[in-house]
Amino acid sequence: MTYFRGFAIIMIVMVHCITSFLNTKNPSYPYLYSFFVHSTNIFLFISGFLFEYLQFKKYPYGTFIKKKVNRLIVPYLFWALPVAIVLMLTKYKESGWEYLAYTMWTGLNHGNNAHWYITFIFMVFLIFPPLRKTISSGKVLFGILMPVFLFLSFISGRAHAGWFYGQLNFFPLIGFFFLGMCFARYREVLVHRIYKYDWLILILGYVICFFQGFANLGNGDPFEDTIFNLFHGIIIINYGALNKICFSIGFLLLFFRIGFKTSKIQLLEKLAHYSFAIYFVHLYVIDGVDFILKRFGLQQNGGMLFFLTASLVVLSISAAIVWGLRQIKLTRNILGV
Repeated sequence: MTYFRGFAIIMIVMVHCITSFLNTKNPSYPYLYSFFVHSTNIFLFISGFLFEYLQFKKYPYGTFIKKKVNRLIVPYLFWALPVAIVLMLTKYKESGWEYLAYTMWTGLNHGNNAHWYITFIFMVFLIFPPLRKTISSGKVLFGILMPVFLFLSFISGRAHAGWFYGQLNFFPLIGFFFLGMCFARYREVLVHRIYKYDWLILILGYVICFFQGFANLGNGDPFEDTIFNLFHGIIIINYGALNKICFSIGFLLLFFRIGFKTSKIQLLEKLAHYSFAIYFVHLYVIDGVDFILKRFGLQQNGGMLFFLTASLVVLSISAAIVWGLRQIKLTRNILGV
């Protein structure tokens, strides 16, 4: 799972780089975008796996939430609040405190929209320990709730931006968390016995990506629109969620298999350790790289080599920032590591 977390943060950084550094007219764009889009869903799958496997059983509820506050909320305030205050005083003077409350509550509209996941996953961690103990039956959780919410994932995208963005996203996204929990609970069957078929599941994911890119298929309507469409008998498939189901399972099995053959992949271990910290900073780094490119009149939206190089630069700078801050005492709580 450590290697998988390191790989997942690479995918998340690259999906945010693709729209800035790869020309949309490049022939590879629709296929790469199909592969990387909604990579945060894989992070959610991993969180569900670790939650079921270790976290909620290991600590009392109060201790569990305190650890999540220290790992999520404290660094979120450090990285987001100063930027939000500056924007409130400059760009959003008219809305003022209302803007500040909105952007910090939702994680949107303060220059790093990836922060929506921080407020969302904290909400999940807040409600799930007592809920998990209440719904202890695997038949209810994995036989009823998981299929229902995965179906919502298949047919709907994320919600419209608004005050209840995170709360509404619970419905189209939480199925991935349930799926991760399911693979942790029944890992003796779902991981240990079928890991040799990882290649088959990954091929299916790549086929869906190719079909999505070739046919220029979307990622479903926003959640609210999907509910409206269902009452009118309209279903639009979210192919981004569909391929991420395959990749969540396939890469979990692949890295489980790799774990038998090697005891250490240092790069992925470091990235896994710094994954949340990189998540906090990488979009700021993307904006910085984009600004420098524009300042020197360089091309922002180039070809494949440009995209891969820019992605490597962003990932390296983000990791270097995290590493550098970790060398300073008392920085653990602002990094989430």
